[in-house]
Parts: sequence; structure tokens; C-alpha cells
Amino acid sequence: MFNIHIGGTNLYYLTYYFIIFSFLGWMMETVRVSLKSGYYVNRGFATGPYCPIYGFGMCFVILLLSDFKNNIPALFVFGMIITTALEYLTAVGLEKIFKAKWWDYSYKKFNFQGRISLDISIAWGVLSVLMIEFVVPLIDVLIDKIPVLIGEAWGVLILAIIGTDTLITARNIVSLTKVVEKLALARSEIRAEWDKFAETFSENIREYIDINELREKLVLTEDIKTKFKERRRLIKELNIEELKSRFADRDFTKEKLDAINKIRDMYAKYEAAQKLRVSKAHKRILDAFPGLELNNKDLQEIVKGIKERRKNKRKK
Repeated sequence: MFNIHIGGTNLYYLTYYFIIFSFLGWMMETVRVSLKSGYYVNRGFATGPYCPIYGFGMCFVILLLSDFKNNIPALFVFGMIITTALEYLTAVGLEKIFKAKWWDYSYKKFNFQGRISLDISIAWGVLSVLMIEFVVPLIDVLIDKIPVLIGEAWGVLILAIIGTDTLITARNIVSLTKVVEKLALARSEIRAEWDKFAETFSENIREYIDINELREKLVLTEDIKTKFKERRRLIKELNIEELKSRFADRDFTKEKLDAINKIRDMYAKYEAAQKLRVSKAHKRILDAFPGLELNNKDLQEIVKGIKERRKNKRKK
């Protein structure tokens, strides 16, 4: 089934190179980012323990540079060029497809468009040498010990799992973008109502609504189906009599009370949406790519807010 040769390398072996190096890349990235973050981060595009970019990168290196084995300078230079080009093309492709920047090396001294960086490229070159000179021979020994039929079956199964996982993750990224777009729209509508309130009553709505206080009073029930309704009710009923007593010197017309209640209700809806619509899969993606930056400024502010809340939650 896998008895096909690509560039002089058997497809059966290439399949396992891809799988093994995807796993090794994931392990390296997860350890690095987890240590840097201070908590466990499941690093990588997909959910499972693999980073396909490492698998593809090393497969390209093996296909194109195996003839340079024992020529370490050439292996280093060409390995650095090939993997850096792949990283750059991957960055551009992901940005075009998902309208987001997944990593950003702009803070590094020697970078190009924030997509690639000299120190990372050097690391790619070193990895290429280590993989070709030391790791690939060990993997070959391991692959040779697997019965071919069992190896082919496992290869097909693992590739199917990685492919399915990648598609599911892509769908989750699209849904995350849609959620963020809805949150941004809701926030812009709230801002519009704030401006309308100020224009109508010549007063600042923040004099009547303490956002932090409202958040503290929003006690959630356990049943997720009732959370949205409960949050809206709590804000709406927080509470007209309390509001009147706090600002006894002010004139509360029915029009003003209705305007205040409308904004409270809209804010409750916005807060509930953040809690209910940002799924675990979305949070994993945000954790896995701390440098993720959406192209739209308003959308990026929403993402930044979600990240900050998660960061504060971990500290508690």
C-alpha cells in the first residue's frame, strides 16, 4: 500500500517521519511554552499531541537533503533555508485563510515581517542537522521493527486522526472568529447607546452604571441554559429603587430609566455571551497561540480581553 517512492524515500517511512516529528515538535513546543507561561499549554494548531508543521518541515529536509548527510555545513544552511521558507509560507497561508496573525517575531531584533526570525531560523538549521545525522537513523531502526501490515494500518489510522483533528480545529477557529465578531458588534451597539444617552440627557452613563459593581453582583447558576437569562435579569433588576436612592438629587424620568435599563440589559447580554459562547476549544486555541492577533482592531480588543480574564482567573 505504501510501496511508493518519493524522491528516493519510501512513502511508508515518510509517513512515520511525519508522525514522529510532528509529535516531537509538539512536545518541544509544549514544554517550551508551558515553562515560559508558568502553566500547561497544549501547543500546536490541532488539539492532539502533534504539530504538523514540524512533520512537514522534517519530511522536506529528509527528501531534499539526505544526500548531504555527513556534510554538516551544507545540511545546516540548506535545512535553515527550507524550514524557514516553510514557516514563512505557513504564516502567510494562515493569515490569508483565518484573517489572523498566529505568531509575531516583531519583538526580535532580526526578523522579517514578524513571520520569521534569524534566531528561529538558526534553530531550524541545527534541528535539521540533528535530525538527519542522529534521529532519522534511530527512527529507521524503530520502523524496521514494526510488522509492515500493522505499520500500514497504524499509519493510516494516525493520519486520519491528525487530518480529522486539523479540520475540527479549523472549524473551531472559524467559529471563534464569528463569536468575536458578534461580541464586537454587541460592544459597538452598547457604545452607541452610551453616546445616545449622553446626547439626550447631557450626562455620562457611567455616572449611573458602575461596570465593576455590576460584574460583582452577577452570580451565575450552575445550569448553563439559564445563565444567559439569569444574568440579564440580575442586571435589569439592580435595582431601580437603589439607583434612585443613590442619586436622590437627580431627576429620573421614565425615559431616562428606560435608557439606563436598556444599556444594563445590553451589557448583561454582552457579558453572558462572553461566558457562554467562548468554548473550551476556543480557549485552547488562544492559549496555544499567545501571539495570535486578529487583523481587525476592534476584534483584537475582544480577544485581548478574553485572554486577560483567563490570565486573572489562573492567578486566583
